[in-house]
Amino acid sequence: MSTALSASTVTLAAQLNRRLLQTVDRLPSSEAVHEVRKIIKQQRSLLWFLRTRKHAKPILKHKKRLQVLARQLAPAREHDALVELVRNRARRSKGAEKRCYKQVLPYLFVSERRGEPAQASRQINAQSYRNVVSKTPLSAFECATDRSVAMAYERVFKRGKRLLLSVKRCPDAEALHRLRKQVKHRLHFHKLLLSSDQPDHTRLVKRLSRLAELLGEHHDSAELLHWLKAAGHLPKTLRKSLKRYLRRHQAALEKRSLALGAKLY
Repeated sequence: MSTALSASTVTLAAQLNRRLLQTVDRLPSSEAVHEVRKIIKQQRSLLWFLRTRKHAKPILKHKKRLQVLARQLAPAREHDALVELVRNRARRSKGAEKRCYKQVLPYLFVSERRGEPAQASRQINAQSYRNVVSKTPLSAFECATDRSVAMAYERVFKRGKRLLLSVKRCPDAEALHRLRKQVKHRLHFHKLLLSSDQPDHTRLVKRLSRLAELLGEHHDSAELLHWLKAAGHLPKTLRKSLKRYLRRHQAALEKRSLALGAKLY
């Protein structure tokens, strides 16, 4: 693949670090939690594309530092994603299914108020983010070339294609989640590293974003099913109905994801 980098990778790294620190100051709001995790994922994707043998060790160390930060916010984001999923399904559904989602929503808020990890993970020390940002391995960003980035893109594309074929043969929530990660890597490549005047750039970014959304909603549905298993405070009939609706929704998402994935890979 021929690439034309939209900006120097050092500049990109600085921009992402600046956005991260600005967003951290808005924690613990749900929007800030989501945005911080998105920026960290973009940073980790960028590091993945820029890794070379010479800088493999500092890049790996920094990726792990970023991963620790993202995982600190994971319980809060997972809870917010479940609430968002239930609200969206209540808005889009009709009849008994709509009533089911509306009845479940208050139980999700009760879970967080009881002191589960989602509540604790919102209390983040901003200094820990500043410390990680100060350790960004800028030398790795300075060595990026069109050729090295293009080779990394080919690896991401081929891995995504293999995962898509694997999902077609044996679809399950974990495989779809792994595919989503590769789709996001590819999406970040196009959004961060390629100039927007590349042929079909906007259309491809929109389709990759849509595929990531479909796979993300499938993952959130799987997480909600997992939450249901431990939600003993839910009435049995409500749990049974919600499980049936979620399974049906997952099947529809899976079908749409595979159809769109076939066009992109």
